Amino acid sequence: MKRYGMGWPVFHRVTTGFCRQVIVLLFGMAGLGLGGVALADDFREGMALYDSGRYAEAFEFIRKAAEADNPDAQYRLSSMYWHGRGVDANYEAAFLWVRRSAFQDHVKAAYALSDMYRKGIVDDDSYQAYYWFRRAAELDMENGRLAMALMYYRGTVTEKNVDKALKWFHKAAEDGNVTALTMLGIMYENGEQVEKDEAMALALFTEAAGKDVEKLTYRKAALESRSEAQYHLGRMIKEGRGGVAADNDIALSWYRKAAEGGNRAAQARLDAQRALPGKE
Repeated sequence: MKRYGMGWPVFHRVTTGFCRQVIVLLFGMAGLGLGGVALADDFREGMALYDSGRYAEAFEFIRKAAEADNPDAQYRLSSMYWHGRGVDANYEAAFLWVRRSAFQDHVKAAYALSDMYRKGIVDDDSYQAYYWFRRAAELDMENGRLAMALMYYRGTVTEKNVDKALKWFHKAAEDGNVTALTMLGIMYENGEQVEKDEAMALALFTEAAGKDVEKLTYRKAALESRSEAQYHLGRMIKEGRGGVAADNDIALSWYRKAAEGGNRAAQARLDAQRALPGKE
């Protein structure tokens, strides 16, 4: 088994008709009894121990819940095997547990399973990598369309295809996804796979720059994208592009917002402005 210098990968169950539905129903009813409550308590107790860094103690509680088919516990147990937290690192066990979780439509597990197939953890299977990535994207209501766009744009799980990426970026942008809006703005500004349109780019950057990202699941990534959009918006306004008059003061206000979000390019512009004689 090869070891890989990588972090924990982040990232359709096939139905078999009426019989499967009956089995699922019966197991679901069984889970409503005292045993189901106890197993839920096991996972909660395990996660409390895990969050406090007591991994060895957490492992037993989480393992018990995972063996009872709790998909969250299965995903966490896979992560523990992957990192060697509370148990010896074991990539085969990590693979098996994340696969069980993914088959229960756990979004993060499906992304992780796709990544494992792509990187050849246990099995190298490009079809399974694509299948599970696509399934994860279908389940991921917040970022699924963006995930598909980035997959095609970067060529990570399948061959790079900017045309398909563009279509998915548009779909994600229709949902108001800040990263998709920012990426589209860059593509329209540069004329990448689309006719160059600075007015469209400016509009996309403007929409992305004003998005509220505080309650999003992937807040950090969205904040970075919003900050990038704010930087590009400030840059275009400073240069008077996209059909607007050049306005240094408005540009600086956007640079400040971008810099507050951690954008280094915006901070560099502010530093350069301050270095000018008689400027801020």
